[in-house]
Amino acid sequence: MKVRAVCFDLDNTLWDVWPVIMRAEQRMYDFLAGRYPRVVASMTMEMMRAAREQTAAAHPQMRHDFTFLRKQTLREHAREFGYAEAMVEEAFGAFIKARNEVDLYPDVLPALGQLRARFRLFTASNGNAAIGKVGLAHFFERRKRGTQFERGFGLRFRRPPRRWNRAIRKEKKRGEPYSCLPSA
Repeated sequence: MKVRAVCFDLDNTLWDVWPVIMRAEQRMYDFLAGRYPRVVASMTMEMMRAAREQTAAAHPQMRHDFTFLRKQTLREHAREFGYAEAMVEEAFGAFIKARNEVDLYPDVLPALGQLRARFRLFTASNGNAAIGKVGLAHFFERRKRGTQFERGFGLRFRRPPRRWNRAIRKEKKRGEPYSCLPSA
């Protein structure tokens, strides 16, 4: 089989995600402290994480959609502490800006450059990193997030496993032929 395309997950493939998430959560918490102080006067970051887990349990069909979970939990905090709904987008904006400030693994740029010269490159991720904001969009022909796969293919899942490969194959059948290796 001739490989013509390579599809990457982003988090923990091109960068270590946990330091990024911790930094983004801290940035959002600091934003809330400055703009919406009643939230942080009553809740630690650990309590906010626990609340997000409760949101995931209350919405199991959305457990894979990290943007939904964060925004819904922020919405609940806004109501609980007497703030307007605007708090949700403002606080999430602080989070997502920091979420896209990643530290690439040292070999990512040279590897993507070499791979791009030989293959079509795609990304598929269930996270909410924006490859354009990360500065890597020029390497990739197409980018898909988990919520886009759901809307386009009716799939629901937490991780981008074999189902995503099938979804990509199905979508690409409309275009030129290609090969897709199953994910690990």
